[in-house]
Amino acid sequence: DGLAYRYDYTYELVKYLREKSDIDSDVLRRISECYNWARGGAFEDLAVGTRIFRSNSCKQHRLCANCAHIRAKKNAMLLSESVFALVMYYPSYRPVFTTITVKNGPDIEERFRHVMNGFKRLQKKRKNAREGKSSCLRQYVLGGLFSCEIKFTDKRMWHPHLHGLEIMPKWLDLREYDTELENDWLEITKDSFVTRVKEIKMSSPEELIRSCMEICKYSMKQASMTPALQYQAYMATQNKQLVRRFGVLRGFSMDERYEKYSPKMDLSESPFTEFLMKRRSGISGSSFKVTTGKKWSGLTKDVIRLMQDEITEEEKEKGLISD
Repeated sequence: DGLAYRYDYTYELVKYLREKSDIDSDVLRRISECYNWARGGAFEDLAVGTRIFRSNSCKQHRLCANCAHIRAKKNAMLLSESVFALVMYYPSYRPVFTTITVKNGPDIEERFRHVMNGFKRLQKKRKNAREGKSSCLRQYVLGGLFSCEIKFTDKRMWHPHLHGLEIMPKWLDLREYDTELENDWLEITKDSFVTRVKEIKMSSPEELIRSCMEICKYSMKQASMTPALQYQAYMATQNKQLVRRFGVLRGFSMDERYEKYSPKMDLSESPFTEFLMKRRSGISGSSFKVTTGKKWSGLTKDVIRLMQDEITEEEKEKGLISD
């Protein structure tokens, strides 16, 4: 149902953009055809679920609902793996879910600029404290990632806000931290003070993944917008950075220090059945035809190459892998 909704919403969006925007017609064509087909695998391990190996994605994630959804899931998984490894490597730290909002307003460009400039000043305050020029509790935050989400409210106002994950010491009192954050945010923005800070429990990987999904989910909340409103938000944020990393998460790579803590799944021995999905459009909207193919004993490097059509005819003839 979610996939069908995204297809049908994108159809209406492209129809609007063809009439009202100067976006290149080839870009709009790719958006309208995005994920018309996808080749993937349905894994027997329900924790893995399904994986897409190849598709005709348009990669226009700020306009295309399908690409935004897929990109959000990939980013959330990468973030959860990074954070899990970091808190295992730094056992005296914990992940915290932080939300920072600004007062709603009728002008998306002004409100977006307001929240992002405010966050920039908030980070400057942290930097000054870490350099010994001042003092604040944010100076003890090891690192984090914040993503901007934009909604259009039922009162016809724009509501940009920031969801973030911060890694901070376990000794730091979250109520005290939230109170200071509220005061600093009001001092910076002059009109906004609503923040929320909540610890992410590490009792199960699922909670960390859910929090990362909330942070990394697509920026434009299509469910609250018409195509005209989404285009308005797109133009206001075009070429603007919507995700900000800092501290240990800025430029983070899973090097040898953290690799042993990485919770990545080994799919080389995880059985799956390949499938091909094709979209069909009708008067009532989108529907899908899914055909299943061969069952594989695991997702090895050679199988991945085969699924992505990277195996050459010469390799097939030599019997390196059978298709």
